[in-house]
Amino acid sequence: MQHHLFFAEVPFKTGDMIKEIFTLQHKLGSGSYGVIFSAIYSSGPNQKHVAIKLEKILP
Repeated sequence: MQHHLFFAEVPFKTGDMIKEIFTLQHKLGSGSYGVIFSAIYSSGPNQKHVAIKLEKILP
């Protein structure tokens, strides 16, 4: 019996901005449902490091 691992592909990469408040820093991991990135959340003068999960789009 063969085991196949499927990893999600999402249309984002390091440096991309999402909704003009999240800047993707680097990929932390991925799985069959999505990818987790380290990101910077910016709201006015405030910034903080966050993790953000981006889920793949199903056909």
